[in-house]
Amino acid sequence: MHEATQGDTQSLSILLIFVAAVIRGRSDLQVFLYLLGSGGAGKGTYCELLKHVVGEQNTWSGTLTGLENKNVNVNEVFPKGSLSEGRNRTTLR
Repeated sequence: MHEATQGDTQSLSILLIFVAAVIRGRSDLQVFLYLLGSGGAGKGTYCELLKHVVGEQNTWSGTLTGLENKNVNVNEVFPKGSLSEGRNRTTLR
């Protein structure tokens, strides 16, 4: 994570605090983390790390526009926790 944040201690702290909130199930914090960076910078790796921490069964992946679909049961999605958005996908954890 030091390499991904290029030595920026504030960015590193934010990533670590977000992981801690996910591990502790602190959805009450109602935070949103938007990851920006070039390809290969570690955004996907960070999201995969979180997925492994909370377990595959506690994740959902889809698009934000997909939530408008009447076939998606939003009540099953949102109680799961945190939201992260990838290139074409949004993952709720």
